[in-house]
Amino acid sequence: MGAGMPIPAVTEPSSRSLRPVAHTDGGAPIARASGSSIPDLLRAAHLEPSVVVVVVTAGLAVGVGVGGPRLALLVVAVLSGQLSVGWSNDWIDARQGRDDGRTDKPAAVGSVTQTAVRRAAMGALAVTVVTSVWLGPLPGGLHLVAVAVAWAYNAGLKGTAWSPVSYLVAFGLLPVVVTTTADAGWPAWWAVVAAACFGAGVHAANVLPDLERDRAQGIGGLPQRLGSAGAAAMAVTFLGVGSASALFGAAVRGGQAVGVGAVLGMAVVATLLVGVVASHRAGRPGLAFRLSMATGLLLVGTLVAQGSGLTG
Repeated sequence: MGAGMPIPAVTEPSSRSLRPVAHTDGGAPIARASGSSIPDLLRAAHLEPSVVVVVVTAGLAVGVGVGGPRLALLVVAVLSGQLSVGWSNDWIDARQGRDDGRTDKPAAVGSVTQTAVRRAAMGALAVTVVTSVWLGPLPGGLHLVAVAVAWAYNAGLKGTAWSPVSYLVAFGLLPVVVTTTADAGWPAWWAVVAAACFGAGVHAANVLPDLERDRAQGIGGLPQRLGSAGAAAMAVTFLGVGSASALFGAAVRGGQAVGVGAVLGMAVVATLLVGVVASHRAGRPGLAFRLSMATGLLLVGTLVAQGSGLTG
């Protein structure tokens, strides 16, 4: 979860009827869905995860003392970064998406053109650069690094064994961007570890429902290369380490009562992660994914609840 992070977009396949048109984009004939292209352009941005990232970032920022115009500037920078990443994903994947029959990608089915999505991505990126620079050299520069690794993921890193690197770097930078925006120093080490592990865990969990389809289509990220059992183990490992790091931070900073709460929280995390393994073994990857997301939400909630304790 972070500024311009490569957030996985989980979308349902479109059920809208398509009608062929003569228009071509990039030389390839496409189909255009009936109705306005504006909602489809927004859908191509993967708004839901983008909004989640913005809300979490704002929550972390308020907790460490960011407010007023500076908070607004951070929110605009993060939102534009997320939109640029979402649009670049559909733009870059449009041709492959058409070949693979991906009806969940608006640019692939032609409800918006590659040109429109590319222009939206570049426009959002321009806003990201301006607002990041305005934030200051350190937080702005780190935010642009996060956006850059997200674009690198979309541009090809997602098809390699190094695919988790984008998630580890981008998500791990989130608490750093937030605390440096507040001029509150560097975040605690456990906050960076928790955020980075959350990113890698979500990356692995997100592929579980469609892993076999991804492999059949030649998608070669690390979770796909590991197979369903390996991807589930990867999700459990990273989410477990991330949750333990976040709850450790809560315990060492909150005294005995919070320490007891952290132990109970870890018990809940352990139960959820056991459920992930059991669901996978039972052949229910969708349930394994949802339990992984529940674990991730608990991790993120723990980080947000730290407030000013996020700094080292």
